[in-house]
Parts: sequence; C-alpha cells; structure tokens
Amino acid sequence: MAEGVTHQVSERSNEAQGRGLPFDPIYDTIGAEPAPETPPAAGRDSAGARPQPSANDFKFSAASERPELKYPTGFTIANTIIAVGTVMIAITVLYLGLQLRKQVWILGQQLQTSIEQARASQESKQLEQRSWVGVAEVVPQPLTATGGAFSISLQNSGKVPALDVNVSGFVLLQDSPQIRPVNDESGRVQRSAGILFPGAVHKIPIEFRISLPAVAALYRNQTYAVLYISVSYKDVSQARHTTKNCFYWQPMLREVQACQGYDSVN
Repeated sequence: MAEGVTHQVSERSNEAQGRGLPFDPIYDTIGAEPAPETPPAAGRDSAGARPQPSANDFKFSAASERPELKYPTGFTIANTIIAVGTVMIAITVLYLGLQLRKQVWILGQQLQTSIEQARASQESKQLEQRSWVGVAEVVPQPLTATGGAFSISLQNSGKVPALDVNVSGFVLLQDSPQIRPVNDESGRVQRSAGILFPGAVHKIPIEFRISLPAVAALYRNQTYAVLYISVSYKDVSQARHTTKNCFYWQPMLREVQACQGYDSVN
C-alpha cells in the first residue's frame, strides 16, 4: 500500500510538472534587473582612476566654465558713441588750448611792441623838445706878450630854454694836436651864461696866460694851442646835460680845428 501511495504521488508530481502552474508564463518573462552602475567620481574614469592630463588637452577650467557675456546691441552702440564723443571733446579742448596760447603770445608781442614804440616816441619827443647847447664857433684872438684868447659862441639849438648855462675851459700848449691826459687845469676859466633861449647865441672869451718864450714858440708855429671846453646846463625838467669839445690852433691855420676822439654830448 505504501508503494501504491508513493507511486500515486509521483504520478501527480509528474502530472503537475507537465501541466504547469497558471502563472508560469508570467514568471518566465520576469528577469532579474541589473544593478545600477555607480557614476565615476568627478575627474575619474570608469575604473575610478584619475586621468592624467596631456599637454594638448590642458586648459583653464575657470575660462572654460565662464559663461559668455552678451550685451544688448543698444548698450554697445551707446558706449561707442560716448567714447567717440569723449575723444572729440579732448581733441577740441587741446586745439582750443593751443590756439589760446598762440593768441596770448601774439598779444604779448603786440603789447611789447606797443610799449617799445610808445617809449621810443616819448624819448624822441623829449629829444625834440629839450634844449641843446653847444659850441657854434671858436675864433682865436691875436697873440700878446702875455698870451692869447679864444672867443667862444654858444648856441641853443633846442626848442626849449636852457637853464643855468655854465662854461669852463683851459688852454694847453702841446707839441702835437693829439689828445693827451690833462693833469694841470690850473688855468681853467669859469664863465656863466645864465639862460639861453631857443636859437639864442652867447659869446664868452676864454683867455690863457703863458710866458714870453711860449708865446714866441706858438707864434713860430712850433707848438699848438689846444683848447678844452665843457658846457653844462639844465633843461626845463631840471635834468643836467654836458657838452665837451676840443680844438687846436696855430697862427699858420686860418681857423681852429676840432680834435679827434674828444667831443661828447648828452
């Protein structure tokens, strides 16, 4: 009996296996899902190793990751206009500055020229309006046993009166008419002419006293009588002026001659 039961169970088992379960087709289609792959860490490959950078692949990460900035078109045009306008303003200011500097220089030159012209005109006017007193004529007088004399004519050729006119002169006997340093002026003669009006002439005698042998030498034309004259006066502005002259003479000369390199006027 036991064998019969065993045989029956075995048959049922085989039958059940042959017949199958009602959800076998569904179970057969269900397969095991593969496990999700873990993504590699940043900067590592699938095996987990960090890749070595090459020279060709090197680049700045910050530069590669920086987003590109894009400005609106209107903003770019406005910036361009502002930049161009600023440059134009700078150029204009520089040009105006140069022109102003040039004009200031020109005005300075014109002002300087005007000042010089005004000064020259004033000086010329003063020279024209001032008094000019000088020696107009020198006439030698005949010799005497004690010496001789010269008659001097002073004249004011200016346009205003000459004030406080004074004349001083002396005579030296020299071997030649060349100007020499004067060390002895003991024979100097002082004369006052007072006021000389424009065009007026005033005569003053200048005498000289010498020994008889000196008179004889001069008479024989062995020496020269050299006359030194100094005339001082004031103009209407009380400025003092001086005129100096030198003349030499011998009896053989018909008139006196002017010395060279002595005359001066101020």
